[in-house]
Amino acid sequence: MKIIARLLRAFFVVLVLIVFVSCEKSDSTDTEIDPFSNGGNERNMIVVISDIHLGADLTYAECNVNLKALENFLEKVRVAPNVKELVIAGDLLDEWYVPATINENYSYLCAWKP
Repeated sequence: MKIIARLLRAFFVVLVLIVFVSCEKSDSTDTEIDPFSNGGNERNMIVVISDIHLGADLTYAECNVNLKALENFLEKVRVAPNVKELVIAGDLLDEWYVPATINENYSYLCAWKP
């Protein structure tokens, strides 16, 4: 019984040491992983987004809280060396909350140029 108790104590000591060692700061030479880069120079990646739900009046848009994150994401896609195209799979615009006429100006969405 004493042998099993000693083995358990040794196991827990090793476990605690492993946890503390694994929680050290990462090396400063670590680089951020770029999800839009496959290491080559060929533009062969297709990025698909959907359900953005922008409205004619951004006051009523569902993504107001994340609008800056969306802008940052689209900028990363725009400058990515390997992204061939951006596919918007649906629900980019949403007129559910504020009715809009057919002549609404959505030119701010078309400002992206590769």
